[in-house]
Amino acid sequence: MSTPSLVEHISSANQSTLDISHALLKNALDSVDQFNALSLAFARNILAEQVDAGKKLLAARTLPELFALPGALLQPQFEHFIAFVRGSQEIAGDARSELLQLLESRHGELNQSLTSALEHYGKTSGNSEIALAAVKSAISAANSAFENTSRAVRQVANLADSNLSAATTSAVRSTGTTSQTRKKAA
Repeated sequence: MSTPSLVEHISSANQSTLDISHALLKNALDSVDQFNALSLAFARNILAEQVDAGKKLLAARTLPELFALPGALLQPQFEHFIAFVRGSQEIAGDARSELLQLLESRHGELNQSLTSALEHYGKTSGNSEIALAAVKSAISAANSAFENTSRAVRQVANLADSNLSAATTSAVRSTGTTSQTRKKAA
């Protein structure tokens, strides 16, 4: 059984890079497709709400009926907007999760391939233990930095998601309170 040559290692690394590029592009295109579908649904819903609002405005016969309409007309549109924001957040979160999973899995494969190549080089060359130890130490430091960065990115993303969810919930509550106040005043 022969050990893989340097050419085979380079070819394998190139194939891996091509696979990663394909997966990243597919992830990006899937996310854009989902966002476009969400945007189109949002536009359709808002258009339908605008048509209904116009009909209600034209149907108002008295001044109190006319003054009672703005809150009732804006509430459904605001709810569609909140749904759009939440959907956008979900699409971005899913894309981010898939991207991190892909990068982490490929990072492990790259480490394994690099370690294999270094061991092969160590076996075929003469006095290279010091150089190999230095390269392995650098790889270990890079792995540690990658893990720390990955952990930090996840924490920031989770914090941003929770802040956006809290802001959306707060906006929905305040709008609900405002519309209830308007109904009581009318």
